[in-house]
Amino acid sequence: MLNPTQASPLVLLVEDDDGDAEIARLALERSAIPHDLARARDGVEAVDIALARGRDKEPGRRAALILLDLRLPRRSGKEVLRMLRDHPETQHTPIVMMSGSNQPADLAECYSLRANSYFRKPMDLETFIENVGLLLFYWLELNAPCGVESAARNARRLGSEGVQGAARSAVDFATRRRLRVPAVRAAGLVDLPSPILVLDRDAETSGRTAEGIAAVTGESPLVARSMEDAAQKLSASSYCKGRLLWTCLRMVVMDIDHHPVDGPAMLDQIRARVDHRLPVVFFTANDDPSFIDDCSRHGPNSIVRKPGSLDDYTDTVKLITHYWLRLNETVPYGVVP
Repeated sequence: MLNPTQASPLVLLVEDDDGDAEIARLALERSAIPHDLARARDGVEAVDIALARGRDKEPGRRAALILLDLRLPRRSGKEVLRMLRDHPETQHTPIVMMSGSNQPADLAECYSLRANSYFRKPMDLETFIENVGLLLFYWLELNAPCGVESAARNARRLGSEGVQGAARSAVDFATRRRLRVPAVRAAGLVDLPSPILVLDRDAETSGRTAEGIAAVTGESPLVARSMEDAAQKLSASSYCKGRLLWTCLRMVVMDIDHHPVDGPAMLDQIRARVDHRLPVVFFTANDDPSFIDDCSRHGPNSIVRKPGSLDDYTDTVKLITHYWLRLNETVPYGVVP
C-alpha cells in the first residue's frame, strides 16, 4: 500500500511490458529528481492507482504525474485517459502518453482526449534516459499542478542554479546531437514551418521569452499583446498562407500574470479552434492553488512557475521550448483533422 505521508511526489508508470518498465524505472532513477514510483501493469490497475483506490479500498496518495502507455491489456491507454479526464480528482493531473507508436491518428486522438503531452520512446537507450530526466524535471519541478508544497520545496532545494543547469543541459543535448529543433516535430512526417506565439503585454518579459525561444529554435517568435493583435500578425505571416489561422502555430506561451482576467478567456478562444496537440503553456509567478486550479480548467498543456529572478527567465524558457519542440510529439492539422 502507498504511504500518503511520504514527501516526494508520486509518479505512476503504466506499462505492461516488464522489460520496458525496467528501462523506464532506471531512466527515472538516474534523473536524480526526487520522486516515488508506482507501476500499473494494465488499464484497470492504472485507474485504481490513479484514483487512489488501493486493494483495501482505503484512500491513498494520488499521482503527481502519470506516464501512460498506449497499448495495455484489460483497458487501453486511450480508455484510461478518457476515464481519468472525466473524473474530477484527475481531470487536471499531468498525463504524458509514453509510447512507441508514431501513428498520426493515435497522437491526434490522445490530444483530443486532453493528454498533456505525448512522448515517443526513442530506440537509443542513452537518449531515452536523458530525455526522461528532462521530462521528469519539467513535470515535477517546473509544472505548477504537481502540488504547490512540493514545487516550493523543490525550488528551495534547487535554487536558480538548478533551473539554469537543466535549461543548459537541454540546449547542450540538442547541440551535441547536432539537432536543430524542427518547425513541427510531426509523427514521422515532413516538418511544416509554423510560428511560435508569445502572448504577453509586458515588454521586458516578452522580450526575455522571445530571446529564450530564439536561442533554441534559431527563429524569432511572434509576440502579441492580445488575441486581436495575434490574429492580425498571424494573418500577415507567411507561415499561415493557405492554412486556418490558429492551426499553423506550433506553440503558444502566455504570461498569465499580465492577462489575469482575459488570459483564461483567450485560451478558451484558442481551444475552440485547436485541441491539445497545440501546446499552450501558461507562465505565472502566482502560487495560489485556487488560481492554478482555475487556470487548469481552461485547458493549458502546462502551467510553469516563473523563476524568482529575471536573470533566470530566459534559461527557463529555453527548457520549456526544448521540451515542447524536441521531446513532445505532435501531428499537424491537415494530416489528421
